[in-house]
Amino acid sequence: PDHPFELTTELEGTMKALQFKTLEARWGDSDLSGGGSILLTDRPFVEVHGQSNVLDIYDLQHALFGAPEDIEPADDSAKVFPDTPIPMQMFAVFDGSIDLQVGRFRGRSALLDDVSLELEIEDGVLELNRVAYRDETGYFNASALLKPEGDAVYLELVVQGEDADFGLFTTTEQPRDSVPRYSLDVDIWGRGQTVSELAGNLNGKLLISSDGGEINNVLLEAFAGDFFSNVLETLNPFVKSEEFTQMECLVLNAAISDGRLKMAPGFVMRTDRLNMFVYGSANLERERLDLSLATQARQGIGLSAASITNPYFKVGGTLAAPALELDPTSAAIAASVATATAGLSILVRGLFDRLMGCLL
Repeated sequence: PDHPFELTTELEGTMKALQFKTLEARWGDSDLSGGGSILLTDRPFVEVHGQSNVLDIYDLQHALFGAPEDIEPADDSAKVFPDTPIPMQMFAVFDGSIDLQVGRFRGRSALLDDVSLELEIEDGVLELNRVAYRDETGYFNASALLKPEGDAVYLELVVQGEDADFGLFTTTEQPRDSVPRYSLDVDIWGRGQTVSELAGNLNGKLLISSDGGEINNVLLEAFAGDFFSNVLETLNPFVKSEEFTQMECLVLNAAISDGRLKMAPGFVMRTDRLNMFVYGSANLERERLDLSLATQARQGIGLSAASITNPYFKVGGTLAAPALELDPTSAAIAASVATATAGLSILVRGLFDRLMGCLL
C-alpha cells in the first residue's frame, strides 16, 4: 500500500504442526490480528481466525484491479459456463476453517460494519456458514453449500439483504445517500458434474428490488462492454450525455426451473425520464437468450415516445455473445401505434401497464 505497512507474527511448532501466534498487521489506520495453525497429518488441517477494528483494502483493490473504468470487458468468445469439471477434489485432501470478524470495513466505495466470514471445509464438503455485514441502514447475509453427491456436485446458495449497499457503479466522490441500495431474496440449488451441467440443472428464485439512487453511466458502460453499452443507449438515449442515470426504483422477479430462467413477471426500472420493462427467458444449459425490452417515456418531461431510438426490441444470441434482434411484426405495429408498448401482445401489454402503474 501507499502507507507504511507492518506485519509481525510468532511461529511455534514442528515440521508437522505449526502455529501462527499473535499475528498482527497494520497499515494506515487499519489493523488485523489473529492466528492459525497448520497440522500436516495424513489429512492436513488448516485453521485461520482473525479480527479487525478497521479494515481498509482500497489501496490493495486499486493495485490489483486498477480503477473501475480501466477494467477490460470479459472475453465474449468463450462460454459463460464452461464444460470443465467442478474441482471438488481440491477440498478432498485437507480440512480447514476460516473465522474472520471485522468491526468496520472500507473498500473503494463500501463502508460496512460488523463484517463476518465463517467457512468450513470437512471431508470434501465446503460450507460457507455465513458471510454478512450491516451498515447504517441495511444488512446482507449469505450462506452456501458445495458438496459431492456421487459423480456430481450439489450447490446451494441463499442470499438475504435489506437496503444493502454494494457500491456498484459509484465513485468515492459520490455522496453516500445517493448510492442505490438493494433488497435481495435469492434461493438457488442444483447439481452437476461440470459448471455447464450445474447451470443447466439450477432451480430457485431471485427477487431483487431498489428504491433508487444515482448510477454512474461511465462506470456502467465500462463494466458492461460494447454490447450492453448499445443496449443502454437504445433504452436510454441520455446515457451518453449525462453523467448519472437517476434511478427511482427497480424490481427483478425471476424463477429458475431446471436451468430455465424466466422473468416472472419481469424486470422493471423507472428513471427520472423513462420506464423500462424486460420480460422473457434465458436457457442456462444452452446459454440462449430470449428477452423482450420495452421503453416508455415518462409524462411531463418534454420527451415524446418517437424520440426514443427503439421503444421495443429483443435480445437474442447467447450469454457470452448477446445480440439485438429485430421483430418485423412488432416493428410494423410500432410504426402504426405511437406507444412504447407497441408490438407487445394484449396480455403482456396489460401486464406492462399494471407493473408500470405500480411504479407511478
